[in-house]
Amino acid sequence: MAFVSVMLIPVCYYLCIPLWITKSWRERFQFWMGCACYIFCGPFINIAVLLYAVWNMDSFGWGKTRKVISTDESSEGSESDNTLGHDKHGAGPEEADCVRLQPEDLDRMEEIAREEKKIGH
Repeated sequence: MAFVSVMLIPVCYYLCIPLWITKSWRERFQFWMGCACYIFCGPFINIAVLLYAVWNMDSFGWGKTRKVISTDESSEGSESDNTLGHDKHGAGPEEADCVRLQPEDLDRMEEIAREEKKIGH
């Protein structure tokens, strides 16, 4: 009973919002229909998103949205730790959006990482 009473407070608020915000009955009806979909489908969508996230939590394929390559002269002809020029499909820097970092940029990134470790981020 306590759960129902706590959940009814926002539902009453949702039902009252269109009375003072919207200008026409059509807008109010649309709001209430969307609210009904949210109230009845929202918990199931939350569970579906949770299960999807847990199922795919070790998939790092989404993390390669940006390629970073270095223009360091010492890395010419060989791949260094900071050069990510080619992806698994053989696409090089010419085919992908790449951010070219200078050695001073890498030094600054390392400095920022050290500062964040000190702070605790």
